[in-house]
Amino acid sequence: MAKQERTRPLREDVRADVLAAAREVFAELGYHRASLESIARRAGYSKGAVYSNFDSKDDLFLALLEPETLQMAQAVAAYEPTGDLRTDLDRIAAGLELLTVATPANLLFAEFRAHAARDPELAKRVAVLRATITEELTADLTGLVERMGGRLRIPARDAVTLLLAVVNGLALERVGTDNNPVPPTSLGALLNGLVEPASAG
Repeated sequence: MAKQERTRPLREDVRADVLAAAREVFAELGYHRASLESIARRAGYSKGAVYSNFDSKDDLFLALLEPETLQMAQAVAAYEPTGDLRTDLDRIAAGLELLTVATPANLLFAEFRAHAARDPELAKRVAVLRATITEELTADLTGLVERMGGRLRIPARDAVTLLLAVVNGLALERVGTDNNPVPPTSLGALLNGLVEPASAG
């Protein structure tokens, strides 16, 4: 009877499995408590399989952030304007308010940013990734505001940076409480301060 050969998984499949497992483990345990061993077990591979794709836990975490960038950009690009600028800004404010919920994802990123702040080289890598996110969202926000019939009162990059800071900061303010630190009406007022009708002036 011929011996059945064991099929070795493709490298890209192993990488995808490890990333999926890492997303789950990081969300459950947080950055510091998660280990490469626990991620490897969740993925069904040895620790060596993780190291064959990622040099460290930092590298693995940074790789997880790249798809998040794409998702944010897709959400902005997919928004369909209503034809009324004020209504659009109110709807976007409600969406931003939902993003401020203290989810494992945004709390995890805050934990990682604090970790990176103590490592100058890692901090530089995070800054580069963050700059990429900002630049992509800047182009998307510019296009969205134009489609809504508005224009930004400040440079688009500044607006993106401010909105990211507001969402991330409010997520931390919600830790330990079910109350909204800032209601959508206040976020709407913020957006109205950033955007005006294109015909203004």
